[in-house]
Amino acid sequence: MSTPLFDVVVIDAPELRDALGGDVLSLSGPAVAGARFDETAHRWTIDTGDGTVDSGLVISAADGNAPYLGVAEHGRPNWFSLAAAEPLRTAQVRFIAECLRLMAATGSTRIEVRHSAQREAGAPARTGRWFWHRMRRRIGTAFDFSSHVAVEDEVYDGPADLGAGDTVHAVRVRLSGHLDPIDGRYHWRGLILDALPDDALPRSGAVTVTIDGRTAPGRIAERTPWGSHAVAGVGTPPFALDDVVVSIPAH
Repeated sequence: MSTPLFDVVVIDAPELRDALGGDVLSLSGPAVAGARFDETAHRWTIDTGDGTVDSGLVISAADGNAPYLGVAEHGRPNWFSLAAAEPLRTAQVRFIAECLRLMAATGSTRIEVRHSAQREAGAPARTGRWFWHRMRRRIGTAFDFSSHVAVEDEVYDGPADLGAGDTVHAVRVRLSGHLDPIDGRYHWRGLILDALPDDALPRSGAVTVTIDGRTAPGRIAERTPWGSHAVAGVGTPPFALDDVVVSIPAH
């Protein structure tokens, strides 16, 4: 019998099944006998009394004492914990939801809190609205995102210069792309992980991204409520490619 596949497994948190949407399996704590993470596929295998289930992400209701904000622990990727009581639980749910949104925006299949972020956030998480608003804005720098990507995909995660009109902003980006076999052009997209002021970008959304002297035009595709932006472009990307031929249409 094949192992059932789920996007998310929630343990002792049945209310999250409807909140998260997608393919979600709800389990009770006593039904979970063990769990192991596959670093190649970036997925958890959950052992239950009825067999095993395979999941990309696990969210478990616990005591909320995970080292980072009560939700994450370095060394345990793709696993989040929730406090049992309000109001901390609701704040953590919103924080985790933003982590999932950033994973989707960057095409990531693995998320893990950085050891440095965990060490700096050793104090118990607070419940204030502005505290969690600030923490959500820092997700891009507090967590490492990575992808289980195809061989032809390229991924860049690091510093870049974002050109917006006459202004250049030093930012951290996570970009990936691939050569489209249909139009023969290279398509790249990703996330600007640093928050930018509201007036930093032109209305048209047209920007340039420069990495190690390589500049590519792009366009802001989306702005999140917490200040991060998705960016995309077609043609030669701003990051280095390995043995890829990019077709640039003549003007």
